[in-house]
Amino acid sequence: MQEHEQNREKSQKEIQQIADETKREFIKRFGKYAASAPLMGVILMTAGTSKAHAGSNSDEGPSN
Repeated sequence: MQEHEQNREKSQKEIQQIADETKREFIKRFGKYAASAPLMGVILMTAGTSKAHAGSNSDEGPSN
């Protein structure tokens, strides 16, 4: 039973190491986008570019 526990702990450590390596590779590849992604979100959601913000097609402004 103790051998089974040791094998289980070893396999969990191996899985953790693989996960850590995967995270590092992801950060190396896509970390450069971390600074630009929030900025692009703000740019895409500004009132000037948002179609949802356009209430009417008239030049009179919003109706009261």
